Amino acid sequence: LGLGLGLAMAAIFDGLNEKDAARERKKIKLYLLLGVVAFVALFYATPMGGAIAGIIVDQIPRKHDVELGRKAAMELGLDRNVINMSQYSARVEQQGERLVASLPASYRKDMDFTFAVVNDASVNAVALPGGKIYVNRGLLAMDGGISTAELAGVLAHEIGHVVKRHSMKALVKERILSLLIGFVSGDADGDGEREAFGEEVLGSLLKLGDRLGALAFSRANEFEADAAALEALARAGIGPEGLLSFFRRLLDLEASAGGGWPEPEP
Repeated sequence: LGLGLGLAMAAIFDGLNEKDAARERKKIKLYLLLGVVAFVALFYATPMGGAIAGIIVDQIPRKHDVELGRKAAMELGLDRNVINMSQYSARVEQQGERLVASLPASYRKDMDFTFAVVNDASVNAVALPGGKIYVNRGLLAMDGGISTAELAGVLAHEIGHVVKRHSMKALVKERILSLLIGFVSGDADGDGEREAFGEEVLGSLLKLGDRLGALAFSRANEFEADAAALEALARAGIGPEGLLSFFRRLLDLEASAGGGWPEPEP
């Protein structure tokens, strides 16, 4: 495609003087930018955005998820608020390790799963790329405390986000449009045509580590994480009742507080 475009442009510019060639280049850039505008509309109005993000993420080795997750944890200050050697941390680590041990080898490859409790009273859990999973103290203590089965369900759900690489896909979807626009409107003459595009994407993601805290997973992501959670629970020999029970309690808690559906966790 790139070769064909280059040959077509060479044919257009052949025989034109420098001034006319510059004018034609500006017209082509304008047409391409109009195409990008149409693409943007499709990108957000249809499932196209998620599909393209998934294709790009599939080209990024999983080891880079770990790198991004570590940077995000540092930017968000999560490790500074971790509770060590508590009644909560041992439960979380034990259940998390049990679930990870039951995952297919392809899910564990190049990942670095760790589980920690954060000294935060809000009811929430965070799954970062690469396997860093944080559970807030408030979630563990909600409404008198959660059962071991419910905790396993929560952790399985967060593991589902990690293995399905939802954070990576969300960051790519947020960043890819600006990369594409820069590709089209840039001043490069076409030589190389962004041969390091994949490296540029990864570099951009590393710069956006602190954005993970502001991202919310889509409903489709949540359903996919639920499906992955049910599979992980089954592999670990744990029933799905705890996951279902926790979500019912969470909805009841939101309703009693006058809220609606819980906002998706970052």
